[in-house]
Amino acid sequence: MDKELLKRFLKSCIPWRLRYLVKIQEAKGNVRLSNGIKQQRTIEEYNNTFFNAMDILGIEDFKGKNVCELGPGQHLIHPFLEYQLGASKEILLEIDDFANVNSLVDRKGLKLRKGYALSKKLPKMETNETWKTYLQRINAEYRTDGLDGYKAIPDNSVNYVFSFAVFEHIRKKEFKEYLRQMYRFMQIGGEAFHVVDYTDHLGGKKNHLRFSETVWEDEVHYKLDNYTNRIPCSEMCRIMKQTGFKIVQCKKTYSEKPLIKRKNMDRCFKDMNEEDILTTGAVIIARKE
Repeated sequence: MDKELLKRFLKSCIPWRLRYLVKIQEAKGNVRLSNGIKQQRTIEEYNNTFFNAMDILGIEDFKGKNVCELGPGQHLIHPFLEYQLGASKEILLEIDDFANVNSLVDRKGLKLRKGYALSKKLPKMETNETWKTYLQRINAEYRTDGLDGYKAIPDNSVNYVFSFAVFEHIRKKEFKEYLRQMYRFMQIGGEAFHVVDYTDHLGGKKNHLRFSETVWEDEVHYKLDNYTNRIPCSEMCRIMKQTGFKIVQCKKTYSEKPLIKRKNMDRCFKDMNEEDILTTGAVIIARKE
C-alpha cells in the first residue's frame, strides 16, 4: 500500500467526532496539524480531473479562449496545460494563497495527456523560477482575494469556468453573490463545469447535518479547512437557474442508504428531500445563454 492510500485508510479509522473536535481546535489556533496528516490531491489526480472535464465537455483545445478555475488549492498546474492548448489567458481565483511552491518542480505535471495536440510550447523555465513569475510569463492571473478577485474580472470575458470540489466550500451567505459574479464575467455561450462533493469532509458521511445553522455558520466553523456550506444539490441548481444559468447536465452520485439518520439531522434540515440526503456528489455543467 502506497503512502497516500495508507494515509486515507488511517484517516477513515478516526471517528468523526474526534476529527471534528481536533479540527475545531485547529480553527481556534490551539493546535496545528501537519500537512502530512491532511489528505491532499496528488498532481496526477488533480490533472486527471481536468482532462476528464475536457473530455466530458468535448473540448479539444482552448485556442483563443479565456479559461478560469475556481479554488485551485495547492497545485497551480492547470494554467500551464491550458496555455499549451492555446488559451489566450488563464485565471485562478482563490480565497487565500494555498499554493504548493514545489508543484512547479515536477515537470511531469506540466505534460499534456496523450491525444491532445500541443498548440504553444511553454517558455523555458529559468533557474530559480518561481510559480509567480512563471505564471506571469504565460499571461496567467492568480488572485487570492476571494470575492474581490471575482469582481475584478471584466464583464463577458471568460469562455470556460472549472471547479473541482470547490462549490461546497463557498460560504453559504456569499454563495449567491459568487454565482452572480461568475455569471457576469462569463461570455454568452460560455460553459461552467463543477464537481461538487456533498459529504461532510469529516469522514465521507453527512454528520455535518447534525449542527444548527447558528453553530455551523459561525466564524470558527468557517475557518475549518473542511467547512462546507451544506447547500443540497437541488438548491444549488435552483440558485444557478435563478442567477441565469442553464443547467445542461447534473449527473449525481448516490449512497445506497442514507449516510445519516433523519432523526439525527438538525431541524433546519427537516424538510430536505430523500434524494438530496442520498446524493453524495454531482457533476454540474451550466451555460450562460
